[in-house]
Amino acid sequence: MLFNQLYYKYPYQKEFDAVVRTCIPYNNGYAITLDQTLFYPEGGGEPSDTGTLNGVPVLDVQILDDIIVHFMNVPIEEGTTVHGEIDWKHRFHLMQCHTAEHIVSGLIHQKFGYENVGFHMNEVVTLDLNGPVSMSDILEIERQANRIVYENVPVLVLLPNESELATLEYRSKKELTGQVRIIKIPGADSCACCGMHVAKTGEIGSVKLLSLTKYKGGVRIEMTAGYHAMLDYQEKHEKCVEISRLLSVKQEDIIDGVKKLKEELSARDQRIAMINRQLFELKAAGYDNGLDHIIESDSSWSPLEIRIFCETLRKADKAAV
Repeated sequence: MLFNQLYYKYPYQKEFDAVVRTCIPYNNGYAITLDQTLFYPEGGGEPSDTGTLNGVPVLDVQILDDIIVHFMNVPIEEGTTVHGEIDWKHRFHLMQCHTAEHIVSGLIHQKFGYENVGFHMNEVVTLDLNGPVSMSDILEIERQANRIVYENVPVLVLLPNESELATLEYRSKKELTGQVRIIKIPGADSCACCGMHVAKTGEIGSVKLLSLTKYKGGVRIEMTAGYHAMLDYQEKHEKCVEISRLLSVKQEDIIDGVKKLKEELSARDQRIAMINRQLFELKAAGYDNGLDHIIESDSSWSPLEIRIFCETLRKADKAAV
């Protein structure tokens, strides 16, 4: 059975004490169980918590045979009272991202009816949808998601009984048995979930959708939230500032500046190609016709220019190429 799951009771607690129930060798390390734990075990696409027990790193946390197991590189004697600390920065980022993903998936489900059929979370969240959406659709979803963040609505954890559950509308990837845990975000989503979430949407800070690609008949979206969303904005802003400086244009004009540079480079390449063709024709005219071979050495030529020169020689009947 799952022993006392402190992470559900006290999701904002960072430290706890527990007693070691078992400690056995496991895959060049040790598998340790406790009478209670604040460490969230990997599940539902969410990585496990990290942290320490008595100052020793907890490398991974999994549920094996309905028991929460903490994996470590050193043993701890059974019956020992241990002090645990979770990596709060890691935990809170996952809470922000998981709630943000629910908001985004819920809004997409409301508008398009699509299901989130794949989900992975770390610094970047990956979610797979079973239908197509456009970039303009995603930008609108992002705006709506951030509006819900700014409204700071409560994130509700519901534990309905069987009869109550039958009256609820909620998303779920699979048939569920036993106690079902529902995460409800008013105006955005209601979904069965075992993961960790913030108490109010304002704690997410911001939601940023990073990319959209076609994937298995649907689409794959990459996104992030909170501090990592700020870092993403900061990095891209720094690049915009540098591009603005290099092109000597205002930041709001960098797209036009890049387009202009691209057009100028294309025109330059066309002029160079024309000059090279004239040069190759002049070089070819200087050779006698029907030669067995021609040696021309110029290390500045590109492979494409070499091919063009050879074709010029062939057309001028100067040599067989």
